[in-house]
Amino acid sequence: EENKNPGEIGSCLDNTRDEWIAKDLEGWLSLHEFYPGVVEKLKQLMVSEVKPVIVTTKEGRFVRSLLQKQGVNLPETDIIGKECKRPKYETLRMLLAASGAGTIIWFVEDRLKTLLSVQKQSDLKEVELFLADWGYNTQKERESVTQYPPIHLLSSTQFCQDFYTWKEGRRKREEGRS
Repeated sequence: EENKNPGEIGSCLDNTRDEWIAKDLEGWLSLHEFYPGVVEKLKQLMVSEVKPVIVTTKEGRFVRSLLQKQGVNLPETDIIGKECKRPKYETLRMLLAASGAGTIIWFVEDRLKTLLSVQKQSDLKEVELFLADWGYNTQKERESVTQYPPIHLLSSTQFCQDFYTWKEGRRKREEGRS
């Protein structure tokens, strides 16, 4: 209907998805694919000293179902979806507070606008910010990352590699300018 607000549309979508999942979970799951290497990287992280936490604008239960289908069984508390009803920077703040001093958070996000909102938070300056060059961003946004030095551009190839490679792109760009 034309008179529905975004909240009503989102709720309708969630309800339709719920019905579909209830009737045909396997069919629904089969239509979703992860970017190459992401599932393997998550599995690798789960058996390391690193604690992966997923902060998403999607319903946590849907993300949980998709991950479980791939054999990734993160604790329920480590998938924070839109049901938490707070901006991602607030969630990062809570994760930092809960983790204690010395905690290092590397935040990978595919929306530049979200990273810029985190960057504006003076108490989150220690959070490393990465714009995933896949997902919901444009070439123009990816190119603009050089204007925001704390934000690193991250390719899907880098994501699947060791963490020390994650900042290489910025280092190489900076070396090329000097």
